[in-house]
Amino acid sequence: MRARLDLTAGQVWTLSLGLLLGVLLLATSVPPVWERRGLVAPAAAQLPPSVAVPPPAGGLVSGLLPAPAPAPAPALPPAPEPLLFEPPAPLAPPAPLPATEQEQEPVAQPAPSPVAPRTEVGPATPLRVLEAGYTSSGPEPGLPEGGLPVSARLGERLSTVHVRLTGEAGLLILPLSAAPGANVRPEDARVRACRITTTEWTPERPGPGVPFDPDDCADGVLSATELRFDLSAFPDRAARNGFALVADLRGSSMTSPRTFRLTLDPEDTP
Repeated sequence: MRARLDLTAGQVWTLSLGLLLGVLLLATSVPPVWERRGLVAPAAAQLPPSVAVPPPAGGLVSGLLPAPAPAPAPALPPAPEPLLFEPPAPLAPPAPLPATEQEQEPVAQPAPSPVAPRTEVGPATPLRVLEAGYTSSGPEPGLPEGGLPVSARLGERLSTVHVRLTGEAGLLILPLSAAPGANVRPEDARVRACRITTTEWTPERPGPGVPFDPDDCADGVLSATELRFDLSAFPDRAARNGFALVADLRGSSMTSPRTFRLTLDPEDTP
C-alpha cells in the first residue's frame, strides 16, 4: 500500500497517528452530547418571561435553541410634507396715464404786451462854462490878463468866480492857468462850488458881488493842472442861476489864516 500511495515511511506513521487520534476523540465526545439532547428545551422553558425566547413555529431542531430574531429596524422619521406655495396675488391694473399735451385742451396764452421801441442814448455831453466873470474886494497883483481868480487873504475871501454852465454830465473840469505867478500857495487852496441864488447877474471881469447859498455847495478836488467839481447832486446844473466858485474857509483860524489864489485859464474858459 505504501508503494501504491508513493508515501515515505515517515508519512505513513504520521497518517496512522492522526487516524488514531481522530477515533479516540470521536469515541469520547459523542456519548455525552447524545445523552443531553433532551435537556435543552426544558432549560429554555425555565427562563424568566423578560428573557425567554419563544420557540419557532416548527419547534426545536435537534434539541438546540433557534437563533434570536433580528432586532426591528429603527423607525425612520416621517417624510416632510411638500411645501405648498400660495399663488401670488394678481397685480392691480396700471393707472391710466394722463392725457398728453396734444390731447389736453389748449391754454390760452396772454397776448404779448407791446414793447416800446428802444431809443439809443448816447453819452452825456460834458459840462462846460457858458459864461464867466468874477468879483474882487481888493487888488490881485500878478493876475494874467483875462484870468479868473479864486482867492483868500488872511482868512477872508478876496475874489470869487461866477459861471453859467452848459451840458448834461455831472463832472465839471476847470484847467488852471500855467502863467508865472497865476497861482499862489496852491497847497493851501480849498475851493467850493455853491449855488447862486439869483439869475440877474452879468459876467463882468471884475464885477459886482453875486449872492450864493453857502449851505448848497460841492467841494472841489485840486490837482497840479485842474480843478474838478462833482455836480451830479444838482439836477438843474445848467440853469441860469449858475455857480459861485468861492474860497473854502472852513478850518481857517486866526493863528493859521488861509491865504491862496487859483487862476482859471482864460484861454480854455469862456
